[in-house]
Amino acid sequence: MRFKEPYKGYEIEFELVQADKIRIPSIQREISDVLVKNLMVSMDKLGFIDPIIIVPSEDDSYYEVINGQHRLEAAKLLGIREIPSIILPK
Repeated sequence: MRFKEPYKGYEIEFELVQADKIRIPSIQREISDVLVKNLMVSMDKLGFIDPIIIVPSEDDSYYEVINGQHRLEAAKLLGIREIPSIILPK
């Protein structure tokens, strides 16, 4: 699904992205095991309802997380292979 960002007008895409195509860049904060465990409990009860935000890598071979690295890690530990993602342009 594609839509326009309401303020700047650039195109945003919502898609289920394969977990192995998403990486956490080194600039992101360190993963908190406690937060990941809490998110796993929440996802187990409610599902994955809050998409992560990603951008394509420079060479378009994968995506980088700019928001949601803890949700991504929790999903991987639960065996979720398709991650609800909002894809921003580079």
